[in-house]
Amino acid sequence: MDALTERDKERIEDIVESRSKGRERAVRDSGNRVARSSAALLDLDAIPLVEKHLLGTWHCRTYGLGGTLYPNRGADVSGPFQCRIERDRQGLVLRKLTGSVTWLARLTPITAQSLLYYGTYAARSDKNAVYPGGDAYNHQVGSLQQLDRQRFRIEMPRPTHSATSDHDVVELFREN
Repeated sequence: MDALTERDKERIEDIVESRSKGRERAVRDSGNRVARSSAALLDLDAIPLVEKHLLGTWHCRTYGLGGTLYPNRGADVSGPFQCRIERDRQGLVLRKLTGSVTWLARLTPITAQSLLYYGTYAARSDKNAVYPGGDAYNHQVGSLQQLDRQRFRIEMPRPTHSATSDHDVVELFREN
């Protein structure tokens, strides 16, 4: 957690409350299929991480839970897009490669079941700043967990980039 700015440390420390608030909004909107899917994704238990399962190309989609822009909507979804996780000289890197927004983030161990996710996002036409550089508004922080061999999730508490969610959940998956 030393790599994080003070603001992002506070966001990570708030992950349980952020998750609870986002999930509560999703459950309240039970008629919304996306809201039900996002709540179900949050309810899955994490398993111990296996790095070799993490490396490679992924489909990724983001569920935005709650938010102030649409107070009656429990969740929305964007994607799937293409993401890639690889190892470089400094460790694990996640990149979102397609869509109107790209990501560049580091992944470092927190526990046997989770990795700290920290990085930046940028409009497709712009270059991603290396965290903690760039505008703090573009910072992303979260926790990555493995759900099974072909599925992971990243929870991002209190996303700074949008009024459309209280808590973002990114699903990384591979199709068989």
